[in-house]
Amino acid sequence: MYGNLTGAILSGGKSSRMNQDKGLMEVEGKLMVHHCYKSLSEICNKIIVSSNNHEYLSLGYNIVTDIIPDCGPIGGLYAALKNCDTEYMLIQPVDMPFLPNSVYKTLLSKIEENLMVVPEYEGRIEPLVMIIKREAIEIVRREIDNHNYKMRDLVYKYGEVVSIDNLNIVTGKDFRNLNSPDDINNL
Repeated sequence: MYGNLTGAILSGGKSSRMNQDKGLMEVEGKLMVHHCYKSLSEICNKIIVSSNNHEYLSLGYNIVTDIIPDCGPIGGLYAALKNCDTEYMLIQPVDMPFLPNSVYKTLLSKIEENLMVVPEYEGRIEPLVMIIKREAIEIVRREIDNHNYKMRDLVYKYGEVVSIDNLNIVTGKDFRNLNSPDDINNL
């Protein structure tokens, strides 16, 4: 339908509430990064992990590191886009390990007329769950150069938000961000 797709798992955060790299934490018997990889691998031909932590290499993952440091997720997005050789890239944050690929299939139906598409669920947009065209790389770089690091701002300026509330493709657990040990313990 859309040819080859690249998936990028954003795992570059400082994980200050977890006190360790979130992607390397175990949830329901698997590392969070493994959950994300499994879901993306069902629809993507190539998957990379955007992280400055080289431990991902020992797990067999292709990683890209920040080209422009200290600008948050938009820096990881930029590094991933620099390493993207397909027209579209699917972005998944490592702290959302239960996100089903049905979300991306819905977003793919809206990407042709947009530079980037993100879902809205229960009134909240998820700017780190994204499909983005490779051609948006210059816009992302310009936002970084202008010190506009907020992914939400990037989406509102250049993207489309798609409500998935009435599509029955996700549950509350699917969209949970696991940012603290309590989040994991309360699953």
